[in-house]
Amino acid sequence: MRAVRPVLAIGFLTVVVVPNALAWVQVRGMTTFVEGGVRTPPPEQLTLVDRAWTLLTGVRLTRPVNASTPADHGLPSTAWTTPSRGETLAIWTVPGGPGNAVLFHGYGGTRDQLLDVVPWWVDHGYTVHLVDFPGSGGSSGNTTSIGAREAE
Repeated sequence: MRAVRPVLAIGFLTVVVVPNALAWVQVRGMTTFVEGGVRTPPPEQLTLVDRAWTLLTGVRLTRPVNASTPADHGLPSTAWTTPSRGETLAIWTVPGGPGNAVLFHGYGGTRDQLLDVVPWWVDHGYTVHLVDFPGSGGSSGNTTSIGAREAE
């Protein structure tokens, strides 16, 4: 019976602990943005050694930044912030009609990626609010919940 215990312990580590530790490392990497530096390239561009290293250490995602503003697209706007769960969300408001449309970017994106669709909303009678999620663009923080906290 004593000989079985080490085998069970090694089996438990191999089947449960190691895969969960690797998953935790990956989730941390995919939800925490870093300032500057180089983003981890797509897997197809990595060597086998680089893939193994990324599996062990997690991906590196640089903090998304806004590359343009509404003014760059000829849109009048007001920039403002609002507190949310200990963070500060950055918002641009583009005036339009009496309706309100609130637009959010996707994972790893920023609100400037939505500027091309704003004229459509304004033309259809909406004031448009473009929001940067925490950790992105002009908002504070360096983490994202991939929508889990934002949905609450």
